[in-house]
Formats: sequence, structure tokens, C-alpha cells
Amino acid sequence: MLVVESICAGISGDGHVAGSLAVEGQAMLSALLANLNRVDGWQFLTLLHESGSCVVPHGVDVRRVTGKNARSEFEKSLGVVDAAWIIAPEIDGELLELTDFAESAGCKLYSPDSHFVAMASDKSLTANHLAGQGIAVPSGGPLDAVDSTEFTFPAILKDNWGAGSQGTRLVKNESELPPRREWLRYRLETFVLGRPASASFACGTNGPVLMGSSWQTFADRFEYVGGTIPMPTPYAERAERLARQTIAAMPATHGYVGVDMMLGDASDPGADSDVVLEINPRLTTSYLGLRAATSENLAELVLEVADGVVRTTPKVVRAVEFRCDGSISRR
Repeated sequence: MLVVESICAGISGDGHVAGSLAVEGQAMLSALLANLNRVDGWQFLTLLHESGSCVVPHGVDVRRVTGKNARSEFEKSLGVVDAAWIIAPEIDGELLELTDFAESAGCKLYSPDSHFVAMASDKSLTANHLAGQGIAVPSGGPLDAVDSTEFTFPAILKDNWGAGSQGTRLVKNESELPPRREWLRYRLETFVLGRPASASFACGTNGPVLMGSSWQTFADRFEYVGGTIPMPTPYAERAERLARQTIAAMPATHGYVGVDMMLGDASDPGADSDVVLEINPRLTTSYLGLRAATSENLAELVLEVADGVVRTTPKVVRAVEFRCDGSISRR
């Protein structure tokens, strides 16, 4: 199986991508390969940029690539494997493009398929679809289609095809909106009060299996830095209920899927106070915390669920705080 994280492989940018996405990508790939390497009956191949320092366990085949040949090495590697697990940011359709190519190459995917990725990568398309299925989402729409003069501020501005909270910010009034020539790429939505949370699923032919839920932690309002597990039972139940409804409303798929939510204040715990913010059609940083909080091999669980094996939600055996760089501390 080819396991590729596009930033680590140098497919994104020139292999020197800075910022939180690069840190998260390296931590996720290292953790995933560590778990996959313990699964019997598989051989794994990954691509790393020649300047990368991702920790790869012994036994995983590594191909070092340069920025110039990263994409061609990805394409060639698909020709020598039977399956692939693709991790990439949704930014500007990158995840969709790589997924499309893997499907065209006849590779069996253990990450979500292109139909699911196409919908989840477009935040406005996802929100409209979920709202049509009765799922609570913040009101709003594409910035170029919203009448900002009648919109209630403060509001949230986000890159409609972004990832990892990149480019998301609070705008206090119409004067803080970007230049009109840039409106096409943004979504404007209502600012929702509450506490950010996420839920992760392994999806497959027999339906989704909840892998766990966690609080999300931000250094400031929008800089995601990690999370904590477990959530108190009432919140965890609310998160699971909303996330399951969300997954059920989306097209069926396979592989790891994350649902980001805002849970309303405890003083108003009804369903009306909880909303879905977005869907991540790929491995997320929550995997770092979930694997540390359980004694099960979550990568093996994802493979089995994708192949139709019936599994149940792993039991949380320890409370943890996790960070985007892969560091874990007991709580």
C-alpha cells in the first residue's frame, strides 16, 4: 500500500511548506505508519521529500523525492501498489486531484473516494447539502453570493476550499472583508458561540464506526493546536449524535473522516445549540490523540472497517492532551 502525505512528500509546494499544516502532516504520517507497520499481511511504501525529517518505522519502504519529481513519483508509485491511503490538504482541490488520479490508476483506496472528497472539500456545498438534510449548520454562503450589507456581524470568513483553519478569521463589519476581487474563494457565515469539538469515523461497506471524539484547542480564536480526550459524557453524547447524523447525510464512503462541530454552552444543551462547521475527508490531527487514548490499533481498525469488517468504538483507557506536533501528555 502507498501511504502518502502530500506535504511530507513535497507534492504540496516545493517540499518546504511552512506553518502548522507541515507540522501536522509530519506528525500524522509518522503516527499512521507506526500503526500500519504493526498490521500483518501488508507492505507499505511512502514518499518523503529529500529534505524531510519524518520518522518512519523500520520495515516501511521509503522513496526520497525532490520537489521537481514528487508528483511523477506519486504517479509511478501508484503503478506498483494495490492500494493507497492519501492524506493531503483540501486547499485548492489538491486532495481531490490526488484522489482522482489514484482512482484512475485503478488503486483501491483506504481514504475517502473522490465523490465524497469533492463535496466535503467545498464548505458551502457541504453546508447546503447538510442543511437540506436537516443538519444544523451556521447560516451563510459564498461571499460573492451573500448580501454583506444585510449580514449580521461579527461573522466568520473562511477559505471555501481551505484546510486546517488556514485563512479563517473573525470580521467585525463589512469594511473588514477582503477586496471584492477575492470574494470568489471565501465563505461568510454566522459567528456561533460554543466550544469546538470533533468526532472521527472509520467508514466502510457496513457503515461508519465512531473512533472517538475530542475537544479542540486553539492558541487564539482560529489557530488550531491540538485537543483533549475524553469529553465529559453529556458533551460526548451530543457530539456523537450530531456527527452520526452528519455522516449519515453524506454520500457513503470509506476510510477516515472527521466532523468538526461547535457545541453550545452547557446552560443551553439542546440540539438547537450544536452545529456542524465542516467535514474533513482525510486523516486529521485528532488521530494523534485518539491512538494515545486507546490501546487498540486504529489504523488496523480503519482498514478492517473499509473492507466490511464489523468493529465497535474503541474504549478510551487514558485521558490525554495532544498537540499538532505529535506530542502527548497524560491528563
